Amino acid sequence: MSACTFCAIIKNEVVAWKIFEDDVCVAILDIRPVQPGHTLIIPKHHCDCWYETEECLVEHLLRVGRSLAQVLQKELDPKRVAIAIAGMGEHHLHVHLVPMQSSEDLASRKEIEGNLVEAVGPDLLRMQRKLQAVLR
Repeated sequence: MSACTFCAIIKNEVVAWKIFEDDVCVAILDIRPVQPGHTLIIPKHHCDCWYETEECLVEHLLRVGRSLAQVLQKELDPKRVAIAIAGMGEHHLHVHLVPMQSSEDLASRKEIEGNLVEAVGPDLLRMQRKLQAVLR
């Protein structure tokens, strides 16, 4: 069996609840959903990071995500369908679509535990300048 869980799913070595598949990616229901309908879109080619892969793949994943989000919105009637690309659990690029009823449905642990610290002006200004310098 593949060392990567998502590669194993793509090779049908592991059972998954597929809702969509094309030549480039597969979309499955998350087995630990934040909300019912939580969907993962996984490229068939193993890659780790969305910002280090080909733009055409990222664009394809977003197009598929947009189409699936419209289906989730119509069928499940959430207030919003959120999209997230985190990549902290499995080191295989994947996109989360989360039907949300409230902002807490996609909250960070820091936010849930009340440990978020509000950024102050000088810190924001330093970060702004640092990032803008690279983007120019």
